[in-house]
Amino acid sequence: MSSHKPCSQLTLVQAISHIGTAQSEPAEAAIAPQGLLGAICYGAQSLLDSQRSALPVRDCAVQYVATPPLGAAASGGQSCLWQLIYTDQSVRSGYARRIHFCMDGVFVFGVLELPRVCGRSGDLMRSAQGAYEEIFSFLSTLDSERPFKLWRVWNYIPDIHGEENELERYRQFNIGRLRAFTEHWAARSSMGHSLRELTREIPASCGVGMIGPSPAVGLTVAFLASHLSFVQIENPRQISAYHYPTDYGPSSPTFSRAVLGPTDCLSGRPCPYFLISGTGSIVGHRTVHGGDVAEQGRESLRNIEALVQQANKRFSASERKVVTMSELQYLVYLRQPRDLLTVEAVLSDVLEPEANVRVVQADICRNDLLIEIEASLLSTEVSA
Repeated sequence: MSSHKPCSQLTLVQAISHIGTAQSEPAEAAIAPQGLLGAICYGAQSLLDSQRSALPVRDCAVQYVATPPLGAAASGGQSCLWQLIYTDQSVRSGYARRIHFCMDGVFVFGVLELPRVCGRSGDLMRSAQGAYEEIFSFLSTLDSERPFKLWRVWNYIPDIHGEENELERYRQFNIGRLRAFTEHWAARSSMGHSLRELTREIPASCGVGMIGPSPAVGLTVAFLASHLSFVQIENPRQISAYHYPTDYGPSSPTFSRAVLGPTDCLSGRPCPYFLISGTGSIVGHRTVHGGDVAEQGRESLRNIEALVQQANKRFSASERKVVTMSELQYLVYLRQPRDLLTVEAVLSDVLEPEANVRVVQADICRNDLLIEIEASLLSTEVSA
């Protein structure tokens, strides 16, 4: 890479599509394969198989998530929401054990889908640990001189609040994920990296429950990684998730509130990427506004605004705010479809009219949370 262009230019396209349904449009017109680095498809479980078979870019790494889109554009559950990540570089794809990946030399997007083994206690704990160990092993093979680091991870779990061996599945997931990170940090520490330095590489993430029975899938994980460095952004209104007390399980969730980068771009140069984790109505470490979806939505947006403010403090040489609330693309996870109109009113009241917002039905990681919101900025350009 030349010195004046330190990274690929990534673009996030977020759109409702009727591919593979009764309202089908030509697949080639809906998803352009050129430069497609990775994709996430959100839809009802009954539609996902048709999406797999209709996808025009079969070589692309795609994560399929059983979370039906909500809202007028969703056509009564007969549509899927596609999040597409494009790059301006050439893309190659391949498989590394269970990981299907696409990469452009700077960024890599990968997907794992793990089966569910019913009747065996601790299955999700082992699956999560194995998935992350496999990801870390894969990333270590990409470039011996410039280690690839996780930037963003998408974790989707069926039956997220179900119990196995008297422990909630989401808490089992957190145990397995932390074990994999701990082993990874131990290996990196042996090469001279300090633990403090390594914990600054914790990625942004979400951990969300899928809707409906999914007997075949126990966990699906997608990730975006790069050899470029980022900075963590934490929320002064919240305790960092990886410092949560044991009220929320034996192991804390291993994710950062947001990541901003590449670090070479923080002086105001082009190409700032801002990836915000799933964000709920949490102050300190406690859920607030229990039972009130409107106030939980407002609190979630206040937490995102706090992250935007922290991110803008990192841009030392720019005279303008590099990140604004209206520039972000939002994905809202909503527990109850009946709350959609209430949430849409809150989003309309808080965000600018031009804000790109999509809503899907999903189980949130805490039983007392009714809504979770994530946001992304992967391009400063407007996509066609």
